[in-house]
Amino acid sequence: MKKRLFFGLCIAASMTLSACGSFGTQQVGDETYLRVFDQPTDKLPRNLAECLNEKLKGYQESAYIRPKTTEIWVGAVPSGDSNQPQATIEINLPPSQIHAAIKVFQRQPVVEEINDLIKECL
Repeated sequence: MKKRLFFGLCIAASMTLSACGSFGTQQVGDETYLRVFDQPTDKLPRNLAECLNEKLKGYQESAYIRPKTTEIWVGAVPSGDSNQPQATIEINLPPSQIHAAIKVFQRQPVVEEINDLIKECL
């Protein structure tokens, strides 16, 4: 009886952990990226995008933030060791809001310098 209960608890715990672990990730090509930012800001989308573009180009010249629509901007910070980006960025204007929200995903290992530059714009 104890073995069955323990086994059932292990299965339930592993299902919960795997669901939690996948919630903060995104698949880009063959790599799994971790979500490092997912938050509202007090910035207009264009202003946030321009700040990020300037800061990230200072980190790596080929980084970019581009408008996809008037309410959505997307970008990436290329990786030096792969054809996959180190970070992907999405800025959007949530419905009925005047300030942007930002989502950033990074490959592992996460580059804290990129996160610090993003924080300077928030």
